Amino acid sequence: MVPFFRFKYDADCEVFLRVLTKELDESVYWDRQQTMTNFVRELQKLDKREHLTITGELPKHRVTQALKDMFPLKTRARMAKIKRSLKKEASYEKGKDIEYARLFAEDENFNQGPFAEMILDQLVAERDEYLEDLKAALKDVSRSSDDEDPELTAEEIDIALRWMDPGKSGLGRQTYLCRGFDVSKDEIVGMMKHTIKASEFMVNLSHGVVKTSSKRDEMNVVSLESLTCMIPRESVPEGPSPPEGMMDKMVLGEEDESEQQHLEVLRDFHAPDTPENSDDEKQ
Repeated sequence: MVPFFRFKYDADCEVFLRVLTKELDESVYWDRQQTMTNFVRELQKLDKREHLTITGELPKHRVTQALKDMFPLKTRARMAKIKRSLKKEASYEKGKDIEYARLFAEDENFNQGPFAEMILDQLVAERDEYLEDLKAALKDVSRSSDDEDPELTAEEIDIALRWMDPGKSGLGRQTYLCRGFDVSKDEIVGMMKHTIKASEFMVNLSHGVVKTSSKRDEMNVVSLESLTCMIPRESVPEGPSPPEGMMDKMVLGEEDESEQQHLEVLRDFHAPDTPENSDDEKQ
């Protein structure tokens, strides 16, 4: 294992080491690999469309468009860093295509170039950022300023997820709740009043694939107070159905119109997923 510690600065080595030490599930490593494979395939598809065969080269604007299409939820700052890395590494001449195949090539130490490493590094950073945001949201939802490790119900955790990741589908949130509580999807439906320590939930959740479904730059997040007030603390339903009258309140517009688009109720646990959110089911 010593070689992995030597190359811990490398994003792939760091993740693989965390898999070996049981800190992460293998799915996290393979999800990263699949992300890069999908990106290369997308470039090859554009290449074939452009040249009628795969040449390994594409105009710069095609590569940058593929980046935006492949990573639509990246912040503007992170996307700008990737583009700068691409420009620096490609060192293309004006009017000349980028040899995209070379961007993903590995050297004798199995290292990829700055562009590919930047994407991998950002995947790690985005994952860690998501977990830190959720940890803070759990503490806020618990309304416990003194307890550093509050105990929360499944419903409160669902509220925290809706608050900090408003684009996450009901099925996506359910997947995270199941992993955090270490139960099946059938079991979680009747466990919305069950409690768990925030630290235990976070450890369980962080073992698997974790990613955002919302773009930070464009989020119009509903206030935490609006979400926590929607469900009476003493009358939390056992199943996925909302309290009586909740849907009427939303329809009658008692909440601000800009917030209504983010207010989901527990029944959407079983609502059909939209294509852009279907990846959560696989995690």
